[in-house]
Amino acid sequence: MSWTASYRQLGPADLLDIMLVALVLFVLLYWMLLHVSPRGLALLALLVALYVVARVLDLDLARAVVLSLLGLMALLGMIVYQSEIRRSLDRVMRRASSGTTTSRAEQLDSFDMLADAISRMADKRLGALIAIRGHEPWSRSVHGGIRLEGCISGPLLESIFSTQSPGHDGAVLIEGNRIVEFAAHLPLSTNLAEVGEHGTRHAAALGLSEVCDALVIVVSEEHGTISVAHEGAIQRIAPAGLKARLEAFWRHPDGETPGRHPARRRGAWIAAALLAAVLAAAGWWFWGG
Repeated sequence: MSWTASYRQLGPADLLDIMLVALVLFVLLYWMLLHVSPRGLALLALLVALYVVARVLDLDLARAVVLSLLGLMALLGMIVYQSEIRRSLDRVMRRASSGTTTSRAEQLDSFDMLADAISRMADKRLGALIAIRGHEPWSRSVHGGIRLEGCISGPLLESIFSTQSPGHDGAVLIEGNRIVEFAAHLPLSTNLAEVGEHGTRHAAALGLSEVCDALVIVVSEEHGTISVAHEGAIQRIAPAGLKARLEAFWRHPDGETPGRHPARRRGAWIAAALLAAVLAAAGWWFWGG
């Protein structure tokens, strides 16, 4: 049956069928475009194309082999991308229980003190690692901290990261306007290209930013520079721009901040929507039309 003849017979149930499939495909494609490497996407597209050819030509053996490879690829993908999958599920479920009750005025005052303290530590070349929680939980990724529950202050932060302090090599954890823990251990990133020539603090900052939506600030004791890690990327920032970056994170902790690849997200959304619509319509005609 031709395309035009098939789609002239479309009924309400068929439209609903196509829309539901398109919605599922959109979610999967959007996630894959953001997280899966181009080579992985190309391999998946090749296998799907081979399956379609095998089905059209009625090649039963080839179709069975390709289906097995697709199943194996799905299993390997779940293993390789398990942290990203878990994080995406956390992000879906977190809205009901996320957020703090800190007022805007209190938070801005805290950011003033935090930015000033970090600038002073950079001037003194006092190494520091400070993680600020976003919406997502981080308890599964942070270990070994010492509970503090203190208000943010410059003298407290400088005393924690003093080389004479037993916890100076660890990370300070901030939730809202309070320091909840210090001397915490963060997961180290294996993304050597992003870490570059930086040290362990930068690898730890990037590592936590890869598994949750925390904002992590690093002060380099070697160079006296300030870097910010968020959403799996780390970049150097001038002291004068630190407070604005903190305020932007507080307003949009889940990644939709200036500088966090908004064009990439929009492009992935558009591409996923178009592909989902085309694939759902083609699938209906190919299998059920």
